Amino acid sequence: MDFLRGVLQGTKKLFRLHEIHIMDNIPRYPEIDLNNIWNTIKTNDKLSLYFPDTYINQNKPPNRTFLLTVK
Repeated sequence: MDFLRGVLQGTKKLFRLHEIHIMDNIPRYPEIDLNNIWNTIKTNDKLSLYFPDTYINQNKPPNRTFLLTVK
């Protein structure tokens, strides 16, 4: 609910449905390190607007599929 409240207030953003592509089988390459991607997202002001604050404040990255579904 906090994220939805932030969207309505203009402090958070949502992707449009046509911008999201769900990938069922994401390959596990060593180059795709979720911790590095997550640390980049957390420090980038433009990208962090699309994630709830509860996710941003965690050190552990979200689910691999959740994080890598956006085109």
